Amino acid sequence: MAELLVLAEHRMGELREVTFEMLSKGRNIAEGNGLELTAVLLGHGADGFADQLSGYADRVLVMDHPDYADFNAEAYQQALSRIISERKPRVTLLGHTSFGVDLAPALAVELGTPLATDCIDINIEEGKVLVTRQIYGGKLNVEASLREADSHIVTVRPATFEAEEPRPEKGEIVKLKPPATVAVEHKRFVEYVEPLPGEIDIAEADVLVSIGRGIKDEKNLPLIRELAGALKGEVGCSRPIVD
Repeated sequence: MAELLVLAEHRMGELREVTFEMLSKGRNIAEGNGLELTAVLLGHGADGFADQLSGYADRVLVMDHPDYADFNAEAYQQALSRIISERKPRVTLLGHTSFGVDLAPALAVELGTPLATDCIDINIEEGKVLVTRQIYGGKLNVEASLREADSHIVTVRPATFEAEEPRPEKGEIVKLKPPATVAVEHKRFVEYVEPLPGEIDIAEADVLVSIGRGIKDEKNLPLIRELAGALKGEVGCSRPIVD
């Protein structure tokens, strides 16, 4: 049976939320098009991740290698290129994150595969892969169909789809044999730089109170913070306010 693949993202010992968002959307697409949903996990000593993913996917493909412990686009590209070439999934989903932005274009060029990036929706209708993207700074949504091909690659904007709860029945976990050596010539992982304590990722906020030039004066900020507090949200602003 044809597949829809989702590349699992993990960082600093945790699966990233965008993984579950893509799996939830992928489940919806797969069930409507007779596809199997398969998660791809590249990591090292990540059996716990595989078990967690099995609650969302029909199958979890695990490739374990020390060079996959932390993300490296070169190493991931070699592994994912092999998996896609062998399995020929209908669509492969990656997060439009620092991981996906680094990996997806080179992977698509190597495979000669149609690529759509930073998508806020994706569906398959009448055999065509349809995506929705934003242009002009998010002022317009554009719906596009990807050219016909055996496989397609799509990067998905984080926090676009709601992550559903795992299913009680778990999918199978399949361990793939990694290459004897991973040829990494141009990139190497150095370290993760964590944000300073107290900094907030507004992309994770359920409620965001955003301000612009209309705030007029800095003395009006306490009123905005009070509103955000009442709504149990966070405060965001446009570039002029930051400057």
